[in-house]
Amino acid sequence: MKIFLLAYTQFEQTLSFESPLRNGLGTLQENVMEFAGRVCYRSDAKMGYSPDFIALRVREGHEDIVEHVRFVFRLEGQPLDSTL
Repeated sequence: MKIFLLAYTQFEQTLSFESPLRNGLGTLQENVMEFAGRVCYRSDAKMGYSPDFIALRVREGHEDIVEHVRFVFRLEGQPLDSTL
């Protein structure tokens, strides 16, 4: 099986350095998820990489913050495990 990454969430080239998405210490994808959750919970002033914040929101059922991050793959061929 071959897997190709076709697209992924990335910074807009014109995004200023003051953007809250650049303030976090995580990856862009983690920062996007955290910012989405913090805006919803009105805690965006606390923006900074926080794996506990993201994990807690997901455990609480707030999985929609993950939907802001996109990875698009193309799969070709047969799976390695024929039971899939």
